[in-house]
Amino acid sequence: MTAPSNQDILEQLRLRSNLVASKDGSQGLDVLSSLHQYIKAYDLTRTCIPSGAQVLDWGGGSGHFSYFLNKAGYTTHIYAFAEPQFIQQEIADGEITYRKANTTEPIHIDYPDERFDAVC
Repeated sequence: MTAPSNQDILEQLRLRSNLVASKDGSQGLDVLSSLHQYIKAYDLTRTCIPSGAQVLDWGGGSGHFSYFLNKAGYTTHIYAFAEPQFIQQEIADGEITYRKANTTEPIHIDYPDERFDAVC
């Protein structure tokens, strides 16, 4: 199966944002023109990281970048203080793995060395 284009992923994000904005307060993902700020990051990711790579989204934020990573064909893992509300279904379905960050040592990533092909 071919991964969707960056434009397709942005449109999916915009549509999904309308569904979750009221739950987690996400802002700026519901307007396609605002989402276009991520095109360069998406292009760079696809250029530098081979499809299927193990990628850690360190921080996670709202989960929108993890959503992109997952849809673009990367094996996606999140390490964050709180589970991103934007992608709860993907986490529940096992498409994306989430590990709660250690709040006493936030700079220590609790994974073995060389576990990931890339960290974002």
